Amino acid sequence: MKATVIMNIRDEQPQHFMKAVESYVNQNCELIISTVPNDPCIDMLKGLKIVTLDNPPERSPIGAYLQLNNALKEIKTDWWCYASSNDIAYKHKIEREITHCIAHGKKICYSAFDLMDDRGRYMGSREMHNFDIRKLLRQCYISDCSMIHTSLNKYLPFDLRYKNYGYWNFWLTVYEKEGNVFTYNHVPTWSYRISENSMHIKRQRNPKLMQEYEQDKHIMLNKHKARIHV
Repeated sequence: MKATVIMNIRDEQPQHFMKAVESYVNQNCELIISTVPNDPCIDMLKGLKIVTLDNPPERSPIGAYLQLNNALKEIKTDWWCYASSNDIAYKHKIEREITHCIAHGKKICYSAFDLMDDRGRYMGSREMHNFDIRKLLRQCYISDCSMIHTSLNKYLPFDLRYKNYGYWNFWLTVYEKEGNVFTYNHVPTWSYRISENSMHIKRQRNPKLMQEYEQDKHIMLNKHKARIHV
């Protein structure tokens, strides 16, 4: 049940980044680091597989998805997931999520997760709910860090037109083509670090950027609502 884990890095805080790496290296996975030229963290990654995106755009959701798309071609396992470079995976994440998929005959497992502050202190848990397409057409409750069977990679790479909503667009596309292949694991498998430097925090402080993202979301959701009848 080996999986591939793709972790994007770009100007990360070294202490957070290395804790994120360490949380995966002892699990049954191949960790692929997707980065950009001259990233200062590259020298810390001896022994790991590194994929570099040439001529990257400025730090942004589009840039992050370009890094992710650049690493997708390196996947050679039956399962894969994305991992943030400052979050912490629990030691059972990969095994539990793959096992959950197999047990329920599904191809995507999304899990509950814990919250932590910038110092790594526990701030509670975030629970989801069983798959409901009506709710998914209103809000994206499926995490980017969900486990995915590689048979679904035929619906990739991620569509850059929707910027930060690339994963949400992917989930809805999978539902359109495959039906309900999603299963929810209620046991937290990772911890999400909330930082003042997170892109979504910065975005919320920028009214113009928020307006642009609302427009992107509206266009993306209208496309799927026209195809999905509930």
